[in-house]
Amino acid sequence: MATNAQDKLLELEFMQRMREKSPSHPGYPYVIHLRDQFYQPGPHGRHLCLAMEPLLQDLRSLTQRFNEHLKLGNIMMVPPGDPAAFLALTIPKLQEAETSVVTGPKGTPIPQVHSRPLPYPLPDHYDMYSFDTWSDIKVKIGDVGVACWADKASNFFDDLIQAPSVRAPEVAVGAGWGKPADVWSLGCMLYELCMGKPLFRTDVDDESVPTLHTLAVGEYPQDLIARGRRRDAFFNPDNSLKRPPGSRVPYDSVIRERDAPDAALFADFLRHIFVLNPDGRATCRELLSHPWLNP
Repeated sequence: MATNAQDKLLELEFMQRMREKSPSHPGYPYVIHLRDQFYQPGPHGRHLCLAMEPLLQDLRSLTQRFNEHLKLGNIMMVPPGDPAAFLALTIPKLQEAETSVVTGPKGTPIPQVHSRPLPYPLPDHYDMYSFDTWSDIKVKIGDVGVACWADKASNFFDDLIQAPSVRAPEVAVGAGWGKPADVWSLGCMLYELCMGKPLFRTDVDDESVPTLHTLAVGEYPQDLIARGRRRDAFFNPDNSLKRPPGSRVPYDSVIRERDAPDAALFADFLRHIFVLNPDGRATCRELLSHPWLNP
């Protein structure tokens, strides 16, 4: 990153804090760690270069490789234990360090790395959908380039964080944001991992976000709309949407249609996440005690 951007993006500071704080925390092995850093002069100023531990594909690339059929059998077994619990453990580890790092306006923040030798690309004789092929893969949360300290969110250089497809309602309407926005993104990622497709289209534009939320989750609360600095971009004076939604397709009904053994529990787990008002959204600590993570 060039020098003029480094005043706003504090990636080095975050990486150093993540490396040094709470090595005994159970989420510590599942975040990317800094190895070294140096500055490289260039035509646009000095560029900060970060040397990280080696990783392979991110989940977005993996999804594209399998024609977007990212199934529970080969991803949700990773890492040992439950990856949903891994995410819920890792996010508070970062948040306890006073940083909110999962969200960002671009990119996919969860790369994966192999923990044992595995031919790459996989030979034809490997069963792409078997447990044995993927059982020893580890995943790590990375890319904290647009993170911010959780207690300084109001001073962040941009209040429109997160990619539109994982953007929390309070972020979309400009009602302020904090740790609950990470929880919303967590729900979007888990839905995609379990269902094999994103809950909200990845090519969605900013103006359509509240409409898609209404289709899948429900109508925005009146008090959330009232707090939104960007409400006029989405809502009429009577708080109706400027882009009216079509017929509702609740996310939980889509989950139950799969008729998976844990469908009801998973839908209930997401019910605590997809709460439109951030004040009522579950915390990661609360989610860890949910029956879906404790069968």
